Amino acid sequence: MNGHHVQDPGLRLAVSISSDRGTSASVACRYTGVEGSLRENLVFYSGLIRDPPTGALMSCSINEVTTSHFAITSSVDFRLLNSNELLCTASSLPGLVAARETLRGVPFTTSNGQRARSARLKVISGGFDIDVVDFALTSFAFEIYMKNYPLAAAGKLVPISPYRELCLHPESDECWEVARTWLSSCKEGHAACQRVATAVLPRRLLDISEIRPRLIDAQSICSGTKYTALSHCWGSYNTMSTHKSNVQSFMEGIDMFLLPPTYQDAIKVTRRLGVQFIWIDSLCIIQDSREDWQAESVKMVDVYKNCYLNISALSAANASQGFLLPRPRMSTVHLENDLHLRPATQPWREVFQQSPLSQRSWVLQERLLSTRVLHFGKDDMFWECLTLSVRESNATEYTKQAQSTEWEDENFKRSLFFTKGKWLHSPLVHPDYQCILARWYAIVLQYATLHITIVSDTFPAISGIAAEIHNATGCHYIAGLWIEDLHTGLLWYRDGECYSGPYIAPTWSWAARRGPIQWLYLRSSSSTHDPYMAEIQKTDVVLQNPENEFGVVQAGHLYLDAYTKPVWYRTSHGDPPFNDPYLSVVLDIFDTDGLPLGTGYLDDLADSATPAKLTAMVVTQRRMDIGDNGSDSEGDAHEIIYFLLIKMTGIRENEYRRVGIGYTFDSLIGEVVSNNAFKDCSSIA
Repeated sequence: MNGHHVQDPGLRLAVSISSDRGTSASVACRYTGVEGSLRENLVFYSGLIRDPPTGALMSCSINEVTTSHFAITSSVDFRLLNSNELLCTASSLPGLVAARETLRGVPFTTSNGQRARSARLKVISGGFDIDVVDFALTSFAFEIYMKNYPLAAAGKLVPISPYRELCLHPESDECWEVARTWLSSCKEGHAACQRVATAVLPRRLLDISEIRPRLIDAQSICSGTKYTALSHCWGSYNTMSTHKSNVQSFMEGIDMFLLPPTYQDAIKVTRRLGVQFIWIDSLCIIQDSREDWQAESVKMVDVYKNCYLNISALSAANASQGFLLPRPRMSTVHLENDLHLRPATQPWREVFQQSPLSQRSWVLQERLLSTRVLHFGKDDMFWECLTLSVRESNATEYTKQAQSTEWEDENFKRSLFFTKGKWLHSPLVHPDYQCILARWYAIVLQYATLHITIVSDTFPAISGIAAEIHNATGCHYIAGLWIEDLHTGLLWYRDGECYSGPYIAPTWSWAARRGPIQWLYLRSSSSTHDPYMAEIQKTDVVLQNPENEFGVVQAGHLYLDAYTKPVWYRTSHGDPPFNDPYLSVVLDIFDTDGLPLGTGYLDDLADSATPAKLTAMVVTQRRMDIGDNGSDSEGDAHEIIYFLLIKMTGIRENEYRRVGIGYTFDSLIGEVVSNNAFKDCSSIA
């Protein structure tokens, strides 16, 4: 048996092929290796596995892997690297049925006479995925893929493996064919993706029909004209942009070589897919014109909703990097017929979690509102539309609708698939508005973790999603909350490091603090006759643009008729490990007699310096059933009272600001609403 050793300290895993002719080839896991082509025996071989306690070197191999009828059987050997002494063996691991086997080696003596810890290896084989986990819990994953994967299966041809070959360059003819196939299939076969042509076009577009792209007034072209839109990171790079001083020259033409690489690549994609126009934010909006920016930023939602295709520069951290770049060469091994082996591609979730573009606040709604998105990653190409999601390296199609709210999930693109508008068709004919609002709250959790360069864009960057929720439910929007479900929307709390800055929203809105949040409201609880529910007397929000209810907020007040009670709190200051800064916002809440009421959270770390007196304003009451095992089931019922912690502003009479939130559900430790609680109408700024 010939093995490929990677001569470098630490663990390296490689795959070797050996035959009865004595030739061999290998593929390294995530490391460049040597391509090969053999048939019968597949051997996993690793060199320089270092046992942590002793530094002993060992090797392991998986022998006798055959591809007859696509069943894989294996025997796994542990051997000392220096003496080839056999430690342990296991065999007969089926390939098409998931199998797990943990191998434990016998104690052995190293070359220096020291006793080493027993080695162990877990081999997980399921279908065309193979995972090898070493004794240090380092996992190595491999995929069996087809080199000549049929893009459109003819007749009864069924591909053997869902994995397919990756092109070495995204500009290769094969890669363009994949993209065109996705686009064609979507246009011709996806009913949900058929958009009704509208008269809404951006103010300006780039016409790329000639060698030198030029900026045009979109009023000069027919309504409903196809155009692509670019989603990209500006980054710290001083990207080319349109200003009052150059807008006229840009209308005459722009030399391609002057454009940033990301813009050049987006134009190449647009041309190869047969589209004449593209919208790029920095070029199609006059950046130093406040009037133009305000007018066009309001339309930005429609720009992505109505674009023919959203081109996503997923892997580019700024406009100077580009995204049509050669891909890292991946070592592969030919197994049999059209089957090959390679190191596993990065999971969808990891790609989007690690993508610079996915961290931008604006991109969340750009991705959700576009009918079609073509993502260009570092190693792979991804397709999302209102019908399915798929990737270049894996033909598996994900088609779930209105179920996922994790932005890195394969089905996230369709999380707004409840809309009753003319361009979406959902099986939910009359969806319950609370179910739709629950989706809003889940999306906000994702949104709050993302980066935004200009904090005043906090509401505009999610305004398109808010508009879709409004259209689907008819609920009224107010600074990130919904009046019809205000008793839920008020119950947010900070979930980690948050920061305040320029005024973005009233203190009762989740947008008042930038950073991760959670909802205190327990969905597993049930509504009940609630004599303590706060009554909304009036809402008053001042908008920068009165015609855009989803836009920038300049001021806001809630007028609530609610039960209030004086309370004081104590934070979780103390000796380590209880002196973590975050624990300083976790509260024990007491009434004025010192009786415990419940638990809460502060919105701002600055308010945690000393114990303080506040007012608890009751928002709502819910019923929670808790079984004997603590899980949500039939059992004892507890009334949960949720309340805001508020403090006088000192600016206007009876005006408060929110400083935190609290709740209690154990009647044995005190009551928020008691004899000394009173109901009063107060405003919260």
